[in-house]
Amino acid sequence: MITYKLGDATRPEGDGKKVIIHVVNNISVWGAGFVLAISKRWPEVKGQYHQYCSFNDNLLGNVNFVYVDQDLIVANMFAQNGIISQENPHPLDYNALENCLWKVATFARRYKCEVVGPRFGSLRGGGDWNKIEQLINDIMSDINITIYDWNK
Repeated sequence: MITYKLGDATRPEGDGKKVIIHVVNNISVWGAGFVLAISKRWPEVKGQYHQYCSFNDNLLGNVNFVYVDQDLIVANMFAQNGIISQENPHPLDYNALENCLWKVATFARRYKCEVVGPRFGSLRGGGDWNKIEQLINDIMSDINITIYDWNK
């Protein structure tokens, strides 16, 4: 079940192990949206992203898990085919996102993590949050999930 909160997804509340999920593209472009907050807090995540891109050809549907602390992991979900543009107004790939969410769910169950994140895939990815939310609910119904809406 999803809980919504105002706040910063890079600073999740509460105790216990957490995995921060967000969507990244498959063309090694890191520079807009939530990734800027990630980079500011943990520059190594950006480096891991670029390294992962350089060693993998078929990125869509894969997840790169980066430990930033003993109880905090960032999951780069490769579910965006390119970047949003006039020619590519909806780069979010729902099939890839579904594969990523299954991988995150398996990880979260195995390591007993709460899943947290922003409303990923719906702004820079051009996706429909209602569809994304339904995927989350279908795949992760037994996992505690907190989605943070930025509190300006």
